[in-house]
Amino acid sequence: MARENAAYISEKDLKAKVLLDIGAALTRCGEIAGGQASFLAAYKELRGVPGMDGRLLEVADAQARVGEFNRAWQTAESIRSEECQSEAAAAISIALAKAGSYGAAADTCDNIRKGRNLHLPRVFEALVSAGDRQEWKRLLIPCAYYLDSARRVCAVLAKLHPERATEIGRAVIELTPQLPTTEPHAS
Repeated sequence: MARENAAYISEKDLKAKVLLDIGAALTRCGEIAGGQASFLAAYKELRGVPGMDGRLLEVADAQARVGEFNRAWQTAESIRSEECQSEAAAAISIALAKAGSYGAAADTCDNIRKGRNLHLPRVFEALVSAGDRQEWKRLLIPCAYYLDSARRVCAVLAKLHPERATEIGRAVIELTPQLPTTEPHAS
């Protein structure tokens, strides 16, 4: 019924947003097929719309949040912008971590090509917060390449190991002048 009512919305952006919300609600209620149909309808509404990549990112994020990981990947792969595609990969990775698929969450980080200094620490934090005890370690080295990432990871590690917070803080201070603060620009 809700999806049929959304058909009366003329503005494509708004219609897609409503369809995303309907898809998420249906999936949470166990109506997987209805949720998938709503996500597909939102995807179709977005074809040819200016700023489509950002909207497709929203679709992939919504799909990932309700556990539709394969469909989220399909949506993410249709995104043309490498920045939006990387953000979608991060959203999927975070959702995987929250679902307890720690290895898959860490593996997904390989698909984050842009904004790694922003996205990898978010995945790291999601893994630690979800209770992972092993896979988060795979993100330590990639996060150490950027000062902002290193600081964020160290803040999480200090919460995880409060007895070593002082040592962690000293390490960050010692490394500060040696690390770039943002992702290096491609030449």
